[in-house]
Amino acid sequence: MYVISDIKKDDLQSLESILEKEISDKVGKKNHYAIKAVNEDGDRVEAVIVFRIRNLENSMDTESEIICFSAVNKTGAYELLNKYTARIRELHVVRSLFEFNTLSDISKDVLEQNGFVIEKREATNIIIRIGNIPEHIFSAIRLPKYLHPVEEIDEFSLKQGIVSCLFGGAEPTEDDPALLDPDTYDKHISCCINMDGKLRGLLLVRPVSSGLLIPEFIFATSIDKERFMKAMFVHFIRESVRKYPGDTRVMINRHNDTVRKTSHILFPRAKGAEVYAGIREEGG
Repeated sequence: MYVISDIKKDDLQSLESILEKEISDKVGKKNHYAIKAVNEDGDRVEAVIVFRIRNLENSMDTESEIICFSAVNKTGAYELLNKYTARIRELHVVRSLFEFNTLSDISKDVLEQNGFVIEKREATNIIIRIGNIPEHIFSAIRLPKYLHPVEEIDEFSLKQGIVSCLFGGAEPTEDDPALLDPDTYDKHISCCINMDGKLRGLLLVRPVSSGLLIPEFIFATSIDKERFMKAMFVHFIRESVRKYPGDTRVMINRHNDTVRKTSHILFPRAKGAEVYAGIREEGG
């Protein structure tokens, strides 16, 4: 018999050996959920799952991205996944998916026996160490005059631009930035395409405590979107190299074709790590 309950902020200190800092920081954020299975005596966490619901505005394509799944006991993990399945059904999720760098035999067995198809493949994310990027590669690149650091626009214009991009089809890689504190972004390395007073593109970058720079909102519109995207990435990478120490890392989530093409142009040899990728179609 296991006690299945939501993970609260107050639980995080006791889960430090299970949840990495970048994952525990997501607990309590919008559209993020975390559940644990504790043994009957209440002295051992047997399994945890942290997941994020995406595309809530589209009931035909609502996904659950599992950010973390850890199990040390199969029975507890089964009960945890039963609770997870019930929760995502309430949210009308049509598929569950994940990418993990490592996956224990217990966790893999439990996930597969619960309907997940798992394979090894290249990760969607690529991570590049700033110290490995020579600044001279930017010397021959001229950025357009309509590209500006976000620090040059006021907060109201930024939020208005985010909303315009969202209506234009932008897909944030994390939470909706319009609902986040603008101060969580580095406004110098973040940038925008501002033409005739209208934002045609936006790239917002959040530094995290582990020394990682994460672009969380990447969008460009018009027939020139690939050119805009490339220009914004060049600004972001160049200014990151100039501002941050060499051991800082940049993570790029190649979540759509435009980002994939742009990252390949800038980093043609960069490869994502080999990961365990899993997917399960849900009832919706």
